[in-house]
Amino acid sequence: MGGSNPAGTSSTTTSEYGLPSYPVSEVAGHGPRLMSALSRNKSTETNISQRMDYQAGLMLNVSFSEHWGLESGVMVTGLSSTSTSSTGSLTRVSAEHINYVGFPINVVYTPWRGRHLSAYLSAGPAAEYGISRHWTTTDTINSTVITSDPGSDRPGDWVFSASLNAGVQWHPWEYGAFFLQPGVVGRLVNDASPDSFYTTHPVSFRLAAGYRLTF
Repeated sequence: MGGSNPAGTSSTTTSEYGLPSYPVSEVAGHGPRLMSALSRNKSTETNISQRMDYQAGLMLNVSFSEHWGLESGVMVTGLSSTSTSSTGSLTRVSAEHINYVGFPINVVYTPWRGRHLSAYLSAGPAAEYGISRHWTTTDTINSTVITSDPGSDRPGDWVFSASLNAGVQWHPWEYGAFFLQPGVVGRLVNDASPDSFYTTHPVSFRLAAGYRLTF
């Protein structure tokens, strides 16, 4: 079992001039004319932040010889993004969280092995499936909430990747080891994938740590 700490958060800021598209609500007496008047002829600034919140899994490592082995298992990943758009006194905040479940398989090469410590290299593909997506979009005028719309669905997309890793592990007993593993991941997303850390970071650094079963 292990978790990874990705390379932090990515942020993007864009500005444009004109009238953005806001969902119109009659809540609290704010109608379409007021919405248009507040945003007309004003520039729009949008800040987007995308993160990988966590990645954890249960892995099994089977050795075929002193130096070679195969590792596979299941992992879950949580991705988050926040988009904030401001136009005059109008502000829209969209927060989204996406969950993936993945199935990696790696070839493991161990060039050095001591009594309780070893160093290894691993590489291989993984396939991840989008199982859930939740979001909330909130519109405010001068900090007063006029709409708040939650939603959810299942992306149903597949993200394929390949990783190259180098690690060290401490195995105080025969059938398990604690590990620390930096690596690089390259991802191939498709048109069905929602915008996320995966789509904006096709290549990223990953630092994983945890415990694995070994046989």
